[in-house]
Amino acid sequence: EIPLGQGANDISFTPVSPDGAVEAGDKQVAEVKVARTPVLRGGPGPSEGKSAASGPAPPHPATLYVLSVGISRYGHPKLTIPNADNDAAAIAALMHQPTPPVFNAVDESPPLLNEQATRDNILAAMKDIAAKAQPDDLVIIFLAGHGAAVDGKYYFAPYDLGMHDPDLFRAATSARNPASGKAFDQVYRKEGVSQDDLLPLIHSIKASRVAILLDTCYSASMATVDAVFRRDENHTMTDALGHAGGRFVLSGAFAKALSDDTPAAAANEDTASNEDDGEDEDDGSGKRHGLFSSFVLRALAGEADMDHTGRIDIYKLTMYTMAHVEEESEKRRLPQSPWYTAMGQFFDLRATPTK
Repeated sequence: EIPLGQGANDISFTPVSPDGAVEAGDKQVAEVKVARTPVLRGGPGPSEGKSAASGPAPPHPATLYVLSVGISRYGHPKLTIPNADNDAAAIAALMHQPTPPVFNAVDESPPLLNEQATRDNILAAMKDIAAKAQPDDLVIIFLAGHGAAVDGKYYFAPYDLGMHDPDLFRAATSARNPASGKAFDQVYRKEGVSQDDLLPLIHSIKASRVAILLDTCYSASMATVDAVFRRDENHTMTDALGHAGGRFVLSGAFAKALSDDTPAAAANEDTASNEDDGEDEDDGSGKRHGLFSSFVLRALAGEADMDHTGRIDIYKLTMYTMAHVEEESEKRRLPQSPWYTAMGQFFDLRATPTK
């Protein structure tokens, strides 16, 4: 099934080899335009006893759904990091302000912060969005906290990472254990939120516009795509998304930006963009933000609208954030390179007052 938004829908069909490894070129793409019009509602009137059309159904207002997750205080104190909870709370507060015509209504689900951001709660919130979002809606998923790349796949660390197998976590965080790195990978495999957990839920979201913003280490493993061998081995999240239109991933870092690479340090210094001197000045309320998130917030608040059109789309967000994060991180001698990928057409994230 292909969910259709109201009005015109452009659908493209591309031949792919039987094993899904090779995709045909642009000249072999078939395009179909399908218009979806409101259904005429009718039925017996209250006194007439006969069917009469009451006119077209009112258009479904574009609704924004935001899942904003930020974890600074983990169940294990060794994993504590600054700013991630502030980042998620600020993203939710900013995006919960309706900006028509990009979106007219907001599903005001509260952000999942610290102890609220368990693995079960994160996945349940994703399922709830997938059940409610319609084709014309906009979905933004923001994750801030610890992240890892294990077996070539991205993992996000929920609040309860390491709490279900204390012996394994002790082995993973022991400086005396030469195999602590492998043990930490096993912690993520057993208790992390993997791209394999997220992908089926993202696939099930009917919304035509889905943006995923990741402020964790190794998040670029979810934002890498090979256009020719797109489906080969499905190493990354965007590989597996395949042809899904209107899907966008903006990640904060390729790897750790800290020099301490030991397994013991990984338990404490696993997140590049939320740690150390990767902080930006406070947002006016006394709360500080990670470097990547601070520029995402500035971009969405209007600073990325450099051509004064009154719109912030994913292209403006990306160009503004990447340029400023790279410039500022170079000044601090802690190089950090965000990365992105997009499937389908660029789309607006919010409207801002035209200056």
